[in-house]
Amino acid sequence: MPPSRNCCTIAATSATTRSRSMPTWRRASTSGASRRSTTARVRVRSAACSGCAACPARPRCRYSRTARSPRCAGSRAARTSASSCRSHASRVLPRRWSISPCPRPMRRCRRSKAASTTCARAPSPATATSATGGRCSSSTSRAACRPRCSCCCFRCCWPCEYMSRPADHAPKSAWWHWLLPCLIALGATLGGFAPLQRLDLLAYDLLSSLLPSSAQAQRAVVVAIDERSLQQIGRWPWPRRVHAQLLDRLNAAPPQAIAFAILFDPPDRSDAGGDALFAGSIARTGRVMLPVAPTAANGSGVLAAEPAAEFAEAAAALGHVDVEIDPDGLLRRLYLRAGVGERRWPALAQGVDELVRAQHDAPLPGLRSEAGAMPRDTTWVRDNEVLLHLDRDQPVERVSYADVLNDGALAARLADRVVFVGVTASGIGSSFTTAPAFGAAPIAAVEFHARAYEALHAGETITPLGRTPIALLALAAIGIGMAAHRRYRRMGPLVESLVLGLPLLASATLLLAGKLWFPPVGATLALAAGYVLWAAARFRLTWLDLFLARRRAEVTLNAVADGVISVDRAGCIEFVNPVGCTLLGRDAAQLVGQNLADVLPQIEVSGTVLQDALARCFVERGTIHAGDPVHIGASGRVVRVVVGPIVGAAQAVQGAVLALSDISESVAAGEQLQHQATHDAMTDLPNRALVRDRIGHEIAMAQRAGTTVGVLFLDLDDFKRINDGYGLAVGVRVLCLVAACLKAACRAADTVGRWGGDEFVVVLSDLPSDGAIEHVARKLLAALSEPMNVDGTSFHLTATIGISRGPQDSTDPDQLLGMADTSMYRIKQRGGGSFGFGSSSMTTLSRQRMEIETGLREALKNGELVVFYQPQMQIGDGVLTGFEALLRWNRPGEGLVMPGVFIPVAEESDLSLQLGKWVCEEVARQLREWIDAGLPVVPVAINVSARQCLGNGLVEQVASTIARHAIPARLLEIEITETTAMQDVEHVEWLLGQLNAIGVRVALDDFGTGYSSLSHLRRFPITVLKIDQSFVLGATGNSDDAAIARATIALAHNLGLKVIGEGVETASQRDFLAAQACDIAQGYYYGRPNTAALVRELMRPPRLAPPTEPRRMSG
Repeated sequence: MPPSRNCCTIAATSATTRSRSMPTWRRASTSGASRRSTTARVRVRSAACSGCAACPARPRCRYSRTARSPRCAGSRAARTSASSCRSHASRVLPRRWSISPCPRPMRRCRRSKAASTTCARAPSPATATSATGGRCSSSTSRAACRPRCSCCCFRCCWPCEYMSRPADHAPKSAWWHWLLPCLIALGATLGGFAPLQRLDLLAYDLLSSLLPSSAQAQRAVVVAIDERSLQQIGRWPWPRRVHAQLLDRLNAAPPQAIAFAILFDPPDRSDAGGDALFAGSIARTGRVMLPVAPTAANGSGVLAAEPAAEFAEAAAALGHVDVEIDPDGLLRRLYLRAGVGERRWPALAQGVDELVRAQHDAPLPGLRSEAGAMPRDTTWVRDNEVLLHLDRDQPVERVSYADVLNDGALAARLADRVVFVGVTASGIGSSFTTAPAFGAAPIAAVEFHARAYEALHAGETITPLGRTPIALLALAAIGIGMAAHRRYRRMGPLVESLVLGLPLLASATLLLAGKLWFPPVGATLALAAGYVLWAAARFRLTWLDLFLARRRAEVTLNAVADGVISVDRAGCIEFVNPVGCTLLGRDAAQLVGQNLADVLPQIEVSGTVLQDALARCFVERGTIHAGDPVHIGASGRVVRVVVGPIVGAAQAVQGAVLALSDISESVAAGEQLQHQATHDAMTDLPNRALVRDRIGHEIAMAQRAGTTVGVLFLDLDDFKRINDGYGLAVGVRVLCLVAACLKAACRAADTVGRWGGDEFVVVLSDLPSDGAIEHVARKLLAALSEPMNVDGTSFHLTATIGISRGPQDSTDPDQLLGMADTSMYRIKQRGGGSFGFGSSSMTTLSRQRMEIETGLREALKNGELVVFYQPQMQIGDGVLTGFEALLRWNRPGEGLVMPGVFIPVAEESDLSLQLGKWVCEEVARQLREWIDAGLPVVPVAINVSARQCLGNGLVEQVASTIARHAIPARLLEIEITETTAMQDVEHVEWLLGQLNAIGVRVALDDFGTGYSSLSHLRRFPITVLKIDQSFVLGATGNSDDAAIARATIALAHNLGLKVIGEGVETASQRDFLAAQACDIAQGYYYGRPNTAALVRELMRPPRLAPPTEPRRMSG
């Protein structure tokens, strides 16, 4: 008797021998896949913005709410001109983008009331250029290039067709970064690449575990031919009469259906009666389903192994038991219909379900076969492929074959159940490993069919997608992921992760919502490969940029004028540029690798400024500017140091960069300027500022040591004669010889400075007593008395020295200098050529002189000066002939101040010029007032100082004053002293001639007190000679004074000059002058100086009186 075979073993074997053209599941080819052009449909909601390439060109906008509308749903008006579109684009685009003219018209924005011609983010079209032929050259997607309308919240257009970004906006993203991985992934997915299939199946196992379990009660039960049944019934295969007995036992309490997972294809020759009994039992039951399995033909192809004819006729239906083992060795899928040629059988589980439901013509789920022509009779064709979701938490009930034969009650319990009969004993039956959800343990074939029935009955099958949907979904996922990457990649790894998980998300959505299976791994790998290629391109560009940056940095560092040193955290030198090597006086090979702290002593760096700045930089993590310059002894340079930290990716300081700026020339120039600012340019001695500083420093030292500081103010006597006689050049050389002589006569610790002109200051430090100061003063005078030879001419000089002591006299340098200066002038007034000590009283006098000078300046501003007039009378008849203008200072709080107090102070400063100008103006004004009053005005004499006689300013001043007040020139008389006239005879002669030329009379005052000669007196164009009051006062009691007065009057008369006797206070003095035929008298006898208002009565017509009684002014 031919043995019965396990049909599932045949099915599993035949799966490996089927034609290679039979795919695991049907897929569509990538050719002809729908790929929208980037310019075909554009994301336009407000169809108004620049570069709009969609709505005008397409019958329907992607965001249009109305199908095939000529413009967007949100548009309120017709499209505007292309020029407006370009104008709008120039405002929409980011600044670094450029545009070229948009060839398409634009629309009105949904939210705008008029055509939108301005947006907010683009440069002017005049400055725009198109560098890449109208395509976006950036690494971002076109979504990133799209500008945003200023009026709406959606991207308005796809401007990449007409816009370009700068070429240097790296990284550039080429289409092949995404297209090549996409094509490779699609080819591998649709071509059945085994490793890719394994990954997809693993994804299916993970996602299918998320499906909910069925709540239906178990209907299938397995009658298992197990080891116990084999022990009781006998060896396998059994006679078919045994199966007839099983059917009879089950028919007593009939189940809904009985399916045998045992192939009964050849008749049993040894037991024909058993076949008859089995066929009869099948017929009586009426609900038995027998299996059909594919088997290999003798030549080529596949044949169907069907049950014997008598069994097939008796069976209610036939069902194939063909299964397919996935590349990973697991069983997941089932073909609901398969067969050879035109003959098709449902799967055993599907046939049982149809038998139970009594629905034989209902449409089947699953993926349909794409076989076109009618297959041959030797080709096994599969159709309606499904993936099973087998619930491991609901195992199929299993009963022993022997127990059902021997126990009627057990058989009765199987009533209204679906019974699957098959082999479960190990070694004789087929078993399969299903999905990992069931663990690694295999299940018997009959149990797989029973579980497949439960899944089909509960509708828990999953339909795999075909090639065309897979290709479309993969392209869509890749396209969306690519666009999202190009648009949102700056948002970080989270977006990248979401983009990479997009295919898996789509697959899970289809699986959970529609029970459709889309293999996601191909698209995911394509996106990942695109990311990798993009990252590689970006890395390459970054590396090139880094390389270029390093080269630029290297060239820059080698070209800069500063020295650059890079050190690590430990202070080891990593890099030194050529300038740094020059400044440090070492080669780069000698410096790199060494610790900076070890190098600094070798190159003789002064101080610890550099090390301190480096340590502060590491601690403070900021740029440190070293305050003090660093002197490098090895190179002889002076540098300024700036230290900046090198911060790593973890914000930790990895090292520092030291910038050494060579400031040697600046320091030298600064020292030179400092020297020039503190030293005299002619003699290279300390100037006033440095002398003051030295005095202050020496006084502080003397106060701590209890010693004395001597301040010697030295002035050369009659040095002006050398300048006048030999010229300034010789005078300069003599001063330099004097400076050298003074330095040679002093100690190295002493200071010899030039105060100005021919004045010098010597500061003697650390002296024990005043006697030491006197000794040095005599030594200096003796040294200067030695002849000095300049170009063969010997000069014998004398000097006057004023001395002050610190801190005994004062601790203030200026006060000490003032004391010494005052002492020097007092000694010079006594003849000079000696030295003397100053005192605090001299300081008081100097302070008083300063107060007077300051008060005079304020008096000129505040109108405190007054002109008094003293009359000049003709001696013979007492007639008024003129006035002398005398200046008084009405000082607040003190009353009238006489000229003897403030005129000497004014003579020493420029105040004498200001006072002389004021007096001249005031006298001229008063003369004008008297003239306007109709009075018989007489001339007024004005005294001028020696300073006023310098230059020609006096002539110009007098002439302008006369012209301004319109007074006769004869009414002004200028008085100069004999001493002033003798200072510069030539100039004074010229000056007096100019005054005489404009009609002003000139009088020579204080005659007899100076050194004038008769020849000088003859040369001066004077008209009046005034005898000094000292001679007039002594004429009546001193024969010498009387002789001088008589001689002066006679001399003046012989020269044709009038004579005025000053200081007439008594009648006897008047009589003496009258006896000597003096012309005019002036003094208290005729009247004291008084204001202009009081002297008006003298100019009134005289009353009749004795001729011997002169008119006098009261007061």
